[in-house]
Amino acid sequence: MYKHLIEVLKALRPKQWIKNIFVFAAIIYSGELFNLRFLRTILFVFILFCLISGGAYVVNDIIDINRDRMHPVKKNRPIASGKVSIFEGLITAVVLEIISLVIAFNINTLVGVVCLVYLTEVLVYSLYVKGEIILDSFFVAFGFVLRVIAGSVAIGKNLSPWLTTTVSLLALFLALSKRKNELLFKDASKIRGNLKFYSQGFLDQMISSTVASTIVVYSLYTFLSGHNKKLMLTIPFVIYGLYRYLYLLYDNEKGGAPEDTVTNDIPLVIDIMLWFVFTLVIIYKF
Repeated sequence: MYKHLIEVLKALRPKQWIKNIFVFAAIIYSGELFNLRFLRTILFVFILFCLISGGAYVVNDIIDINRDRMHPVKKNRPIASGKVSIFEGLITAVVLEIISLVIAFNINTLVGVVCLVYLTEVLVYSLYVKGEIILDSFFVAFGFVLRVIAGSVAIGKNLSPWLTTTVSLLALFLALSKRKNELLFKDASKIRGNLKFYSQGFLDQMISSTVASTIVVYSLYTFLSGHNKKLMLTIPFVIYGLYRYLYLLYDNEKGGAPEDTVTNDIPLVIDIMLWFVFTLVIIYKF
């Protein structure tokens, strides 16, 4: 029984819950990180997105079960491997989504609406958009933006459109990098249908332009955000982080699982930590 519950938990992909830290963007950049009431609310929103995204991952794995069984890594997922049945997965997903939406609307109506939009967006992606070229990556990026918006409306703090655009570009970069890595697999188009429309050269161009745009937009944010102009001191960390990720993508053939790429590379982890510390020091004037 215990081992089976572990498999059900694995089906929720807890390793990917790190993506939900984007809900903290509003509280950090609004200068309210040490406001305990706001911090408690954001922690609830973080847990909420772990639940709602976990349920969505289960639904996605059920829809993709046949393709996942041909994937060298995804075939070991609980749904694809048969360790968790489709029925068990559906029940788990439905229960989690209901609980998530109840929590969301109890935080406030706007959080509930954003979560409902996120759930709808994920389902539309899994059912229809995943097989489309370019649009699939845009949907992934939009999911990150919704996380940021959820954190913003939860505490009633507006975010700079420059920062929101930076998040969307960064997420788009990660999604395109994942597509590039997936092209390396044998019979890639059987694993993900729309990969037959992508080419390495086309992805290279989109990745390059997205990286450049991310650097430019983030730089503009540091100049125009209204925070201390010293925030521009964080730009080198962003540039290094993007270039380091490119190195891992092109020279080490990583990037297929962004959560692993980001957390397992020591130089990248140190860079992110330094960026975070500099950001806090500058915004909160420690």
